[in-house]
Amino acid sequence: MESKDLKIELSTAEVGEHIHSITIIDDRFCCEICSLIIWDPVSCSECDQLYCEKCIDDWIKKSKDCPHCRKIFTKTNLNRYVKNMLYEVKLTCPSDECKKEIKYGDMITHIQKECPHIEVSCPHNCVMKAKRSDIGDHLEYCDMVQRE
Repeated sequence: MESKDLKIELSTAEVGEHIHSITIIDDRFCCEICSLIIWDPVSCSECDQLYCEKCIDDWIKKSKDCPHCRKIFTKTNLNRYVKNMLYEVKLTCPSDECKKEIKYGDMITHIQKECPHIEVSCPHNCVMKAKRSDIGDHLEYCDMVQRE
């Protein structure tokens, strides 16, 4: 079985881990809580500060105030202009072997479905993890695969 025929996708959480490993130069799109690129971005209705949804959800469990403006935090989705700007920001794939330059809006698909260098789990629920490009070789001898 060739690896290019496999459609092994990462979960949203796994994609988020990879996205958070990307260094970003444009501070406008850094989460003020984790200081990394925003993932699942939301903003404060009072000051429009951007945050990762998970970061601000964790923050609100401890304090109801926005970390930036200190007013009671009410979550809002990004307006379309800010979202369009974010989706055009160019990033480098977090894989040391890939280093492909990709727009933020396309990075999720690249990591989740395309990058041959991202580590994925065996689709048959064994403990094996390998680069997407190598997982096909593993499936030839995986004990969890039903053989005919």
